[in-house]
Amino acid sequence: MEENFDKWNEIKKEINSDVKYRNFKEKEIFYMKMGQNIGFEQNGKGKEFIRPVIILKKFNKNIFFGIPTSSQYKEGVFYHPFSFQKMVI
Repeated sequence: MEENFDKWNEIKKEINSDVKYRNFKEKEIFYMKMGQNIGFEQNGKGKEFIRPVIILKKFNKNIFFGIPTSSQYKEGVFYHPFSFQKMVI
């Protein structure tokens, strides 16, 4: 676990030095680096700590309210199942 915090800290330093703005819109899925978090907060996955997030509300070009998604089926009042439809381009 401790090595995950160290690795995430290095990635977080890179993110902090990146001044690019990301273009995100409401109702889309935005892949973001969620990090290695403490307690019950949602973590990212893989070596880059990335997780898809549904953009529910965009407040400005820097801030949004998002819902992290999961590949695991979960039941309860805090979970809502849905499936993606593949788009043909």
